[in-house]
Parts: sequence; C-alpha cells; structure tokens
Amino acid sequence: MEQTSIFRVAGGRVRLCRRSSSRRVILFFAGRDGCGPDARDNDGCRFASRHGLNAALIQPFRPRWYQARLAQTLPLALRRVARRFDHVTCAGEGMGAYGALFAAQHLRVDHVIAVRPVATLNGTHAPATEAERADFDELGADLEPLLTHRAGRYTVFAEPGAGERQADRLYLPSDRTERLGTDRLTGEGPFGLPEDLLLDLLGEEEAPRQPAYA
Repeated sequence: MEQTSIFRVAGGRVRLCRRSSSRRVILFFAGRDGCGPDARDNDGCRFASRHGLNAALIQPFRPRWYQARLAQTLPLALRRVARRFDHVTCAGEGMGAYGALFAAQHLRVDHVIAVRPVATLNGTHAPATEAERADFDELGADLEPLLTHRAGRYTVFAEPGAGERQADRLYLPSDRTERLGTDRLTGEGPFGLPEDLLLDLLGEEEAPRQPAYA
C-alpha cells in the first residue's frame, strides 16, 4: 500500500511516498523545470513507483530556493523525512543536483547522485561554454561557505568542457567521488539515467511492495 505524506515548507513542498517496508529512501530534488506552485510528479517518482521504492520529491516554488538564505526551513522538513529511514540517497540534475548537495550538509546522507551539476543558481552567471571565462572565475563563490561534503559518497555525471568545470567548482572530495561521463546517459529514466544503472547506483533490486487492502 502506498502511503503519501506532504510536508509544506516556506517556498516549496516535500512529498514522501512509502511503497515498501525497506529502510532506504531516495530524495529526488526537482530542477529548474520542476519549479512552481503546482504539485507535479517527475521521472524519479515514477521510477520509484515502478520498482516499489520509497522516494520523496522536493519541489521548490522558485529557482534559487536551495540556497541557504532561501531554504532555511528546508532542512527541518528533510529531517522529518530522513529520520524514518536508515539509508538516504539524494539525487538531482542541474539545479536539482545543487539541491541534493545542499541537503547532504544537513542530513546523514549515504550517497549523492549529481547529474550535470551546476555550481551556481544565478542564471545570469551560469556559463555554458568555455569562452565565458569571467563567469567561470565566479563559479563556486556562493558554494564554498555552504558545501562541506559530509555524505558518504558522491557519483557525478558531467559533460566534457563546461560541465566538468562546473563540477570541479563543487570541490568534491576525490576519495569519495566517482566521476562518470554523460555518455552513460540515454535520455530515458530519471535525469537521463538508464533504470538499470540507477538501480545499480542505489544498490537496490525491486523491493517487496506492501500489500494492498482488499
């Protein structure tokens, strides 16, 4: 039986769906395209539903919500979710990857999966090509005081060139970080990750579903 809980916080919402008795949960952080006041599903939650996994969708109402000055109430809501589980994975793409990294500063997170992470949420200072050197020099200015990388391990998918430069400015610990290329992304599944690859990263097989009421 699926059990859904909604945690409303200033500037956003957290939607938890429990689909199994497993003590593991995946926190999916919506990116810029997932912002807004309307509740939306995303590929991550559909993936979790298909495989009987516990998952939560963190959805901001506006961009930059994951930055500390805007997300002051978010850690409390995430702790209310995480305390129900023994193993927590945070995952996101782009702005959502930034959110996953932010969450790992405030929770006991075992694994962060960051797809095409960005090192700034300021759209006017988000370089897309190697030619934008001045903007690259500014990357990470709003991250260093925030990100101390407390998670157990990190898996990062970054595109060559500008994408790798953004990932570099996250200052991830090399001994706990696996860097993978975006050639592994197929465009299918959450954040473009093939479902079998994501299941492997999560260390999950299809979990036993809770029995439905007759």
